[in-house]
Amino acid sequence: MESIILTNTAPLTSLSIVITVPITLGVSNPGSSADFWGDTVNSAINDTGVSVIYTFELINGQSIVSGQWKITVQFSLTGQSRSTSNDTYVIQIGSYQSISGHF
Repeated sequence: MESIILTNTAPLTSLSIVITVPITLGVSNPGSSADFWGDTVNSAINDTGVSVIYTFELINGQSIVSGQWKITVQFSLTGQSRSTSNDTYVIQIGSYQSISGHF
């Protein structure tokens, strides 16, 4: 399980979060959650065969009130340990420069 904590001090009217987890031996059953209020964000999971890509997109016309929000991705590991150094995230808020990093 990997999490991002997003804190915003003003309402957000545009938000995109993409988390990419390379598939390694034993990675299966991907899932995700986010604690945004109501039905403000669509989420999707795409297994490309090389990576699992988790996306969270603010629904057009919705906004996210000021607050602190937890975005979590999870997957099962069958008896394996794995490094998270190649797991990445990109956060885009409106026209601001994107924020990216590794877990």
